[in-house]
Amino acid sequence: MTVQSRDVLLFEQRPFELMSVQGTGLFDPRQEGLVPQWVSTGCYRGFDCVYRIDEKRLLLEAFSIGLKPLDRLKVKYGKGKVLRGQGPLLKGDSFLAVYEQLGWHVPFTGGLVVARDFIPGLASRAESVVSRTLSPIWMFSVVHELHFVEGQWTESFDCSSAMEALRHRIAAEPDGDEYEVHRFLAKTFRRSYRGLE
Repeated sequence: MTVQSRDVLLFEQRPFELMSVQGTGLFDPRQEGLVPQWVSTGCYRGFDCVYRIDEKRLLLEAFSIGLKPLDRLKVKYGKGKVLRGQGPLLKGDSFLAVYEQLGWHVPFTGGLVVARDFIPGLASRAESVVSRTLSPIWMFSVVHELHFVEGQWTESFDCSSAMEALRHRIAAEPDGDEYEVHRFLAKTFRRSYRGLE
């Protein structure tokens, strides 16, 4: 299975990978009349987003979207679809168009788990657990859970020390029960998230 590209959240002036979502209202280009095209095995959904938090508001800063060949030509010659006054640019030689410097309010309600600073080399120390998952949340040194209501950031929880404790636990028992990891994560986060294991 190919690891899927992840959206990015600019939080505390640093880029974080968006690891899991529980809620509704994140950006979808179909809402703007765009039909994302499959880009590669690393991006089945056909688009990626960059979000940021500004004055406690969740904003869409940029997004890239896969295009059909005809639509790519339109963008190349300055005829791409304009959204809220912003036209797309081509991203290199790929079939991706990029909309940048947007600053659009995102009316998301729910929770986000974000992470940064992937720790390379953990797979060899805990191979029995990692072999069943791709980039589990505990392989990142900085992890936060953020809650929003209608795009307003309401609270956050630094889960980094809990992830460190889980790493120590896995290192001490590399052949441990993977359900213990699930239980530990369920107790760490305030909401139920998928795909963190």
